[in-house]
Amino acid sequence: MRQQSYLVRKGARYHFRRRIGHPACARPISISLGTADPCKARCLARRLAVKWDEVDMSMEILGGRRSLTLDEQESLFRQGLKDELARATAHITAPIGSEEPHPLLHKMMAVAYRIVMRMPVDAADLDQAVVDKVVPETWSASEKLLLDKVLRLMVSPKTVTPDEAAAALDAIAAPANEVTIRDARAHLLRGYVEAHQRAELSQHPLIEAAGDPISALLNDALVLEARRPHAATTGNGAPTVESGNRFFARITDVRFSQQIDELVEKVFADNEWQPDGNRTKHMFETFAWLTGDKAMSDYEPEDIRVFSRRMALSCSASTPRWSSATGWKRASDR
Repeated sequence: MRQQSYLVRKGARYHFRRRIGHPACARPISISLGTADPCKARCLARRLAVKWDEVDMSMEILGGRRSLTLDEQESLFRQGLKDELARATAHITAPIGSEEPHPLLHKMMAVAYRIVMRMPVDAADLDQAVVDKVVPETWSASEKLLLDKVLRLMVSPKTVTPDEAAAALDAIAAPANEVTIRDARAHLLRGYVEAHQRAELSQHPLIEAAGDPISALLNDALVLEARRPHAATTGNGAPTVESGNRFFARITDVRFSQQIDELVEKVFADNEWQPDGNRTKHMFETFAWLTGDKAMSDYEPEDIRVFSRRMALSCSASTPRWSSATGWKRASDR
């Protein structure tokens, strides 16, 4: 087969003539080679053809798809979820040589991955503004200290490298360029976050009732059911709902501190108590502070036990009180 030389003679001069491989440009481009010598013209044409191919390939890469489809995003998320869930549940699947993690570790790891997900992979230091934005304001000093250790020893922006993200894209036949690699890294880390949030449910009655906790944690429907407020199981494994508080049976956004006056009035009316100098109200205010002032429907019997333990460790002089005008204030500030 004759090789295409892209040479065209116009009068006494030779021209290089070739079409751009793009549907928007149908007409060929012609470039004068400035010579009438056929040998020199062929040599120049070969050089131009090589350069043309390089430019054409670069244009194809730059013009390629620079976003991920929903299916590709889901695939990357699931890959990150499975990979990190295997590590997060190693104490269950391979108990020999694997220590059970600290109860707070999954919570810390999830927040740490959310922090590095918002930072560039080549960041030399953690952006404190990002940390402050992600960490809940209700966290205690000890929780923040533990998170700092996790970020220094276990999780960094390089936890998922561009090479790993590119390999994940290649595995699902997705385009790999600067934009999609950056997005792939974020979706893998999103799967890491979800893995630790699910690992916290490993001892939930619904998960344990499934028999295989790892498969159960990968079951989206079962995890969604386990995350419902007060979800539990009966003796035969059927889901049920246990009432975590006596005042709200429905899901609500009303927080405990917003209901203190009503609760005090109800308790005194139901028990026919005499005024006690706001001591009962102060107890409710302390309960709200020590348990995080959650939505009423989120309270469970465990919160009472948490309150009792923390009260035993607290000094009455440092116990804060709630004021609608000034917020939380300690006794030493009053």
